Amino acid sequence: MIRVWTGDTRGILRYESSLQRNQVDANTERQLDQGEIVPKVKVESKTGLDTAEAYRRVKTLLETDVDLKKMDSSCKFTFNDAGQTGSAKGSKFSAEMSVASAGAGSNVTIEVDLPLMLTPVKGMVQSTLERKLQKALA
Repeated sequence: MIRVWTGDTRGILRYESSLQRNQVDANTERQLDQGEIVPKVKVESKTGLDTAEAYRRVKTLLETDVDLKKMDSSCKFTFNDAGQTGSAKGSKFSAEMSVASAGAGSNVTIEVDLPLMLTPVKGMVQSTLERKLQKALA
């Protein structure tokens, strides 16, 4: 039996069994149990800015944006200025960010791993990140 935990409107977790063992293999069950299978949100944005300027703007966005802090106040960012990459780790999500050269401009990629419980808001997270990234790189 695959264990799936869902939250109700009061934030209380409850156990739901949704899949029978014969519907998934043992490896998939182990990955679910250990949290290795998580919904991912991937946002990419191409910009005419050079990589250094794009990285600076995205770093500033991630460090200072009030809405992002509201999603997970425990989130901590780590940046690698030399590699123009960054990561975020909080209690509700984790994320990786990178800026790479793309022709005359650059390509910014942000990939967010959400817990299974936040699957219903995956679209909202993606659209919010796309909007904020587009604004920061304009």
